[in-house]
Amino acid sequence: MSRPDVDADVVRRAQRGDLMALHEVLDALTPYVRRLCGPIALQDAPDAAQEALTRAR
Repeated sequence: MSRPDVDADVVRRAQRGDLMALHEVLDALTPYVRRLCGPIALQDAPDAAQEALTRAR
């Protein structure tokens, strides 16, 4: 499983509250988080992925 490719500067901007940068980070993380949640949460995987991404904020 490949890890998401997010520029470090974008991550820093997201951490400082830049909503566009946060959106970019979440876009990059979403497929990865979904792949992780699938085998763990089974039929609740979409909800688990959404909860994980919400916590990433």
